[in-house]
Amino acid sequence: MIRQVSYLALIILVLAKCSTDVELEGPANPIPVVYGILEANDSAHYLRIEKVFQSEGGNAEQLARDPLNFYYDENEIAVLLRKNSGLEATLDRVDGNAEGLIREDGPFASSPNILYKIKANDFRLDGGEKINLELSFSDNTQAVTAETIILEPVIISNSSPPTAVNMSYERTIRTSWSSGEAAALHGLEWIIIYRERTVPGNWEEKRLSWRISDRIEDTPGASLETVTFKGRQFYDFLASNLEAAANIQREFLGFEVKVVSMGNEFADILQLSNANIGITSTQFDPIYSNVEGGIGVLTSRSSAIRTGIVLNPISIDSLKNGIITGALNF
Repeated sequence: MIRQVSYLALIILVLAKCSTDVELEGPANPIPVVYGILEANDSAHYLRIEKVFQSEGGNAEQLARDPLNFYYDENEIAVLLRKNSGLEATLDRVDGNAEGLIREDGPFASSPNILYKIKANDFRLDGGEKINLELSFSDNTQAVTAETIILEPVIISNSSPPTAVNMSYERTIRTSWSSGEAAALHGLEWIIIYRERTVPGNWEEKRLSWRISDRIEDTPGASLETVTFKGRQFYDFLASNLEAAANIQREFLGFEVKVVSMGNEFADILQLSNANIGITSTQFDPIYSNVEGGIGVLTSRSSAIRTGIVLNPISIDSLKNGIITGALNF
């Protein structure tokens, strides 16, 4: 289940929640707005489907606070996903707030948070297959369609980085992974796990996210993507992000490496504009669209985390006693 399109809280995990403006008032018939990121490993798949609402000289800010203005009624549309094999499923209309997908405060009303959902057990997504979206309307308005290719699983190399990393200052550290032909953009994050206490307090486990690279373009034809950094960058990052104080003690526990790969649609969005990729977003940027008969984007994402990575003894000594991080009391 998507609790947050987290990365992209790397990549926009990373690119963050950027401003995405939709014209609140539109001419004539409402324009459907679609937003969805499909991932094969999710336990449930969610789409956000709204409409550009219209008003004759109304106050757009006030109109945005009324969910009746931008959500379709329960019986007004049907949302369907279809595979090339002909297998199809109709999504259920749910309140995302009740599903743990809380819509953040913003110009649009945050409650309810209407989403369209299908459980993975009811509609399995497999890497490499094409998925079609169709919105049909009770008033026989022309259907809205979109399609995307589901990304293959990301596989992070077991040797790059090695399980015990030599993080010498001038050493080149490599992270490698494969993700299939449909991936167009990647994000890489190292998560630093440590415990900390203020003497004489209790130890508390903490995690520090180190975003190595937010926008890594896929290399066509390459079997592996590889990103490198120098060991010194690790110590510099810690020194810049942790407080040095005599009464704070720390102990390094390990790393997790996270890779998120995204489809061509996402790459195009990032090239054209800032994008808010969280399912809890409150706005949408229509500059890029792959939705026929509406605006928005349907795309795919794949992610993986490798755990159990540690520093070798020499690097632990550099962390504890080195000129860059010695004052951090590891």
